[in-house]
Amino acid sequence: MKKKSNKITQNRITKKQTKEIAKKILLGLAGGAFLTLAMVAPRALIAAKPFIDEWKKYDQRRLRAALKRMEKQKIIEFRETKKGETIIKITKKGEERVLKYKFSNLVIPKPKKWDRIWRIVIFDIPNRKTLARDALREKLREFGFYKIQKSVFVYPYECENEIEFIKAIFDIQAYVIMIRAKEIDNEKFLRRYFSL
Repeated sequence: MKKKSNKITQNRITKKQTKEIAKKILLGLAGGAFLTLAMVAPRALIAAKPFIDEWKKYDQRRLRAALKRMEKQKIIEFRETKKGETIIKITKKGEERVLKYKFSNLVIPKPKKWDRIWRIVIFDIPNRKTLARDALREKLREFGFYKIQKSVFVYPYECENEIEFIKAIFDIQAYVIMIRAKEIDNEKFLRRYFSL
């Protein structure tokens, strides 16, 4: 029984590692890092010269498993070249997955000095976009925004780019407003909350 349990754990680790490799490949493709990646032989994977060292870190078997899985999920596709190479390309679905990865890793850099401007995010997102509304609300909490009301959050630092990115991902531009204010009620409490 003990050996069986260890085997299951080992399989889970392998799946997790395969997912992590797939994520790195996808982000690399999106950033142009592996655009010349090619399979020049059934068992050989080669990356563009600047990325060879990074590519060698991975076990070839896991790389192939990750690529096969990604192709099955239709987030990458293989295209034959005139030279007989198989080039890996990112698909539209793959680009959408990259946006989700970037969303999950999104952070707001904190400046050394506060510019004394409050950023207030107000949203009224319809029920048909419940997932987008929940994702936005959760991300604002994760960023450290203070909730004034159910759909009103405040933050003291520059965050317009990050909010615009979230609005674009979920196509909620029409339902989210950002206000920049020099003064706000209950400011003393907010200053204490944000350690300003």
